[in-house]
Amino acid sequence: MKIRLIEHIAALEAHRTAWNSLLQGSPTNTIFQTFEWFSSWWEVFGDAYDLRVLLGFAGDSLVAAAPLVLNKRRRYGRPVACLEFASTTPSDYADFLYQDVSSLRGLIRALRSDLAWDVLDLDRIPSVSPTLSVLAEEFPGWRGTSFCCDVASAYVFGPTNDGNDIMKKKSIRRHTNGLRKAGTVEVRHLTQEDLIVPELEAFFHQHMERRSLTAVPSPFLNPREQMFYRVLTRHLAPQGWLLFTSVTLNGQAVAFHYGFVHERRLLWYKPSFSPTHAHLSPGEVLIAELFHYCRTHALSEFDFTIGDASFKDRFTNVKRYNTQFHAFRSGFWQQLSYADRALRERAKRVPLVRQLHSAWGRVHKRASAQRLLD
Repeated sequence: MKIRLIEHIAALEAHRTAWNSLLQGSPTNTIFQTFEWFSSWWEVFGDAYDLRVLLGFAGDSLVAAAPLVLNKRRRYGRPVACLEFASTTPSDYADFLYQDVSSLRGLIRALRSDLAWDVLDLDRIPSVSPTLSVLAEEFPGWRGTSFCCDVASAYVFGPTNDGNDIMKKKSIRRHTNGLRKAGTVEVRHLTQEDLIVPELEAFFHQHMERRSLTAVPSPFLNPREQMFYRVLTRHLAPQGWLLFTSVTLNGQAVAFHYGFVHERRLLWYKPSFSPTHAHLSPGEVLIAELFHYCRTHALSEFDFTIGDASFKDRFTNVKRYNTQFHAFRSGFWQQLSYADRALRERAKRVPLVRQLHSAWGRVHKRASAQRLLD
């Protein structure tokens, strides 16, 4: 397998079709690995990163791809070059694209030997992906560490799970009937760019209004985030992957959902609800309508994606997990990082370990200062 390094997005554009074709056979095949998602993210946020995409070829055929970027960060008091998946922050799942384990192994060996980096930080890899075992083999022992980082819930449709159990829930029926008694309800599922774009401003505003009442501000306060959704709409809608849902009461929007349909899966991504109509629970009505959409279009799954929100347990029958993989060039920093992460994980459960972790933090600072002096 021949490896080619791509450092400019224009050079990557020629491989768009081959990229998405390779994705079809990759273990992790979600909207977040598509070329359209990658290029949308890069168009808006790419100026803060250095592109480091590795492509693996068998003859003229693309058999492996590593959608990576180099990010400048600070770890333990010093600047480091961090190699990570592109678009990790807005993505719920991340992974390499590859034809088989052999091509994946060649890709990982190339990023280890051919790229300059201090920290390898690969986040949100599904725990069932073969990528994790190959990474562990290529970075054995303390050289590579992995931790569970996300919980993702889903409702998987099947012979005994047709979604009827969800639609029959008392709260779903009560809130749906309550909203309809309050006036005229209209539900629209939009997939075309020219129909979605005029709705985005109201969606952003509603999301910011709702989040202003919580401790977590809306990402749409950042103009770049709004731009990202506009660019996503431009790139994903023509592919038939975008599903924008609006619920109105007497002509007034009470709920929105910006989501995706990809590989027969509906992905719950960014919902928004009107605080003024919270007493009518438009969020549950929205979920019911999306379940109805799944059943009408014979989708195989309603993926609620990452986030361990308690409400998801009421509407899902499967729990999945993402894993974060770390490796350092320096063995000293690798072991220090592993000890720090292990203590933090345990500190969540054991009060005594929280005290130990606090003491460990002071050790970090002293070790960092000494290392810089050396």
